[in-house]
Amino acid sequence: MRTLGLRSPHVTIGIVFAALMVSGPAATEAKTKKRIVSAAINGQTVKWKGRLVIFREESGHGFVAVATKIRATKTIGFGCATLLEGQAFPLDGMACNANYAVRKRGVTTTWLNTGLDATNPFHVTFQSSDGTVVQGTFSGTLPPATGGAAPLSVQGSFQGPLTR
Repeated sequence: MRTLGLRSPHVTIGIVFAALMVSGPAATEAKTKKRIVSAAINGQTVKWKGRLVIFREESGHGFVAVATKIRATKTIGFGCATLLEGQAFPLDGMACNANYAVRKRGVTTTWLNTGLDATNPFHVTFQSSDGTVVQGTFSGTLPPATGGAAPLSVQGSFQGPLTR
């Protein structure tokens, strides 16, 4: 009877095959967990993706999304007093607010919708969430908070991994 050592080709092939089988689902899962926020802001499309996009849900507080460009040239954030766990989808967010900031040549202009004005609500609709990935849309008008700029019309979508 022959024993197979660790340097045997059969053992090496088995280890490589096992590693591929384990990493295959992880690679597929990573593709479905891309972090993306895309918005039409006064008709101009702005996209955020990657590590500078965060979706977080805090127990007792709700959902928050923040997306920024490198060097914070464009940043968007929105949140709702809505917990996603155990909900049926699609789900309209409650008490949602949003902000948008643009930094040019060291000057930051900010727009803010606090969600407190009943005549100007900010809408977030959660299309789906399985506890690990969240997907949805948002829309509303953001009045200027600084810089004396005109209000912004914002419509967009988001998807990515949800942290708790």
